[in-house]
Amino acid sequence: MRLVEVEWVDAHVHDRWVGADELRETAPARCVSVGYLVQDEPEFITLAQSIGTKVAGGVEEYGQPITIPRAALTGEPRELRTKKEATDDVRVERRAAPPDTREAPGVALSVPG
Repeated sequence: MRLVEVEWVDAHVHDRWVGADELRETAPARCVSVGYLVQDEPEFITLAQSIGTKVAGGVEEYGQPITIPRAALTGEPRELRTKKEATDDVRVERRAAPPDTREAPGVALSVPG
């Protein structure tokens, strides 16, 4: 999975009454998000801050996912690199339960290096 940074715009909401002058100065909020690109669809992308598993079922879980409409993006996701290598080297490997144990199958994440 790739670790990316995206810039996007979001709605700006006031939590109180505002005057006309302040309202004229209001603009959409400019946002920057960083995360693992877990969905890259024509209409939206989804980033997750963390990737984990439910060991009992071997199901991938995503921590704090955010789905951003492509119309809100101000550019394409920019891949980030770590000191060890590009994070697209992160691999999700499914593993079976060892024979003759009660251990459940699961998913292992690995980063080379």
